[in-house]
Amino acid sequence: MSLCVVYNHPLDFFSFAPSACAPTHTGLLSCLSAAQDYVCTLQGSHVICTCCFQPMPDRRAEREQDSRIAPQQCTVCLQPFCHLYWGCTRTGCLGCLAPFCELNLGDRCLDGVLNNNNYESDILKNYLATRGLTWKNVLADSLAALQRGVFLLTDYTVTGSTVLCYCCGLRSFRELTYQYRQNIPASELPVAVTSRPDCYWGRNCRTQVKAHHAMKFNHICEQTRFKN
Repeated sequence: MSLCVVYNHPLDFFSFAPSACAPTHTGLLSCLSAAQDYVCTLQGSHVICTCCFQPMPDRRAEREQDSRIAPQQCTVCLQPFCHLYWGCTRTGCLGCLAPFCELNLGDRCLDGVLNNNNYESDILKNYLATRGLTWKNVLADSLAALQRGVFLLTDYTVTGSTVLCYCCGLRSFRELTYQYRQNIPASELPVAVTSRPDCYWGRNCRTQVKAHHAMKFNHICEQTRFKN
């Protein structure tokens, strides 16, 4: 009589088997997705999650014909991630793949968010804190502005529904956050912030990462000198 093994999580299979692609007694591989049971064909293609480095069945080609299959790769960088397919199990993973509007960027995503300028980033964080707002409000408001065409992204194909990995999502979030900060009225910021002269290099300044320079000059502006 054949022995069947029940896996409570998709990764249980790979930890049990001597090889990630070793055939079972039926000559098939059993991989469970969050949405449905799925049986890999013998020697079926697998792909490694960029976040947890665990294998999962590669069903990206199938998804082109059946949208019910969960996305397995970032739309921008095309790297594979397993979070939407069956839930990434890496400790510390905030959700490595999700629609942009649903990405969990974490409470530290505002640290150095404005071109790695901690001083300017702290100004934004203080502005949000005094109004009871968080990065989630920034993301929601920015995506609404993006949809209206008020904000722009370098990658114009990205919208709130675009499936992104954490890194690509954070990069787009930083672009939007700069525009969010740029649109805060001067009247809503402290005088110590608005009284600073603009840096000639503006947002492109390489010295803005240094605290003294960042405190002395405003960098939420465009470069005005030494432009090619």
